[in-house]
Amino acid sequence: MKDFLKRTMGGGSAPIGRRFEGKVVVVTGASAGIGLATAVAFAREGGKVALLARREVEGAKALERVQSAGSEGIFLKVDVQDRAQVREAFRRIAERYGRIDAAVNNAGAIHEGRPFASLDEADFDRVIGVNVKGTWLCMCEEVPLMKDRGGAIVNMSSMSGLVPTANFGAYVASKHAIIGMTKVAALDYISQGIRVNAICPGFVRTDMTRSVSEERIKQRVPLGRWIEPEEVADTILWLCSDAAAAVVGQSIVIDGAATLR
Repeated sequence: MKDFLKRTMGGGSAPIGRRFEGKVVVVTGASAGIGLATAVAFAREGGKVALLARREVEGAKALERVQSAGSEGIFLKVDVQDRAQVREAFRRIAERYGRIDAAVNNAGAIHEGRPFASLDEADFDRVIGVNVKGTWLCMCEEVPLMKDRGGAIVNMSSMSGLVPTANFGAYVASKHAIIGMTKVAALDYISQGIRVNAICPGFVRTDMTRSVSEERIKQRVPLGRWIEPEEVADTILWLCSDAAAAVVGQSIVIDGAATLR
């Protein structure tokens, strides 16, 4: 019983609160929102964090937050749609650290709401490019850096990957695709000790959702409030810890029961 509680609370023999001591973690879309909260959470638990994002100024500030949390890190400016940029970023990570223990593919894009057949082709391509292709390209680089040791990958889907949201066709399609890719990758790589799972957040208080009113949150979310980025980060860290060693190919919903309505 004591061993079970130790694994559940902290992951193996690691002290509670330092589950990722010395581990190397990659977080994409790390300059704000869920990505930033996740990077800081890993740093507080001893992880060495590689932060990938498009926005250089915000990325540099995010790296400062990671360092202030008591760990080292590196910021790499990357557009995850660009294979050459992704490859170069992971080459630099491999050169510096030699491996990856956990990866969070969080970079994402959304489009302005409009009926499905009225979507701009450029918006469709951008959202699919960042959310689907970007997640795939990053996994293509993450797996080789994990396969000798095992590791954990968490892909960022959404409650829109489970239920449709009117007028957001490309976004919904991309988040459904991420769940499908996660399940396939989970089967492909679990024999190598690599666990792949997805997170499906609901209404999280980030820049992406700033146009959503408090009244709408109260109407749509039975919990009656926003989900905070730190709450999503907590679940991501659990998925990457030894406590979730048997969790493979799952889509964990963090939505305050919004998808139950």
